[in-house]
Amino acid sequence: MEFAHSSDENAYFLPGAALLEEVMLSGQYSPYLDEVWATWRAIMSTLFPMSNFGYIPNIFYNKMRLVCANTILKHIQANPNDIQAQAIFINLVNRDNIVRHGLIGNSGVVEQMTMFPEWQ
Repeated sequence: MEFAHSSDENAYFLPGAALLEEVMLSGQYSPYLDEVWATWRAIMSTLFPMSNFGYIPNIFYNKMRLVCANTILKHIQANPNDIQAQAIFINLVNRDNIVRHGLIGNSGVVEQMTMFPEWQ
């Protein structure tokens, strides 16, 4: 995640997204998996217009969310007393989709500002 934040010019954020994707697709549990997914989605959302009319590929984002959710669930099945993993799962599945905000764009901007405060 830190690699995606490593440049003032944001030159590394797309390669950072590729690394995050590799982590998510590895099937290995991490207590940061929900944050990895949210960071990845914030980066990927920069590839689409932030206007109210821009395409919002929630299906694309949610396919990766499902990969992460399954990884966490497998970990919970093997470790049923891991309350932290249960909380991470709940946090991941309860994150909102990116939605339109009337005439002012979409919630991807808010997510980017939350995940990458250095971009402000």
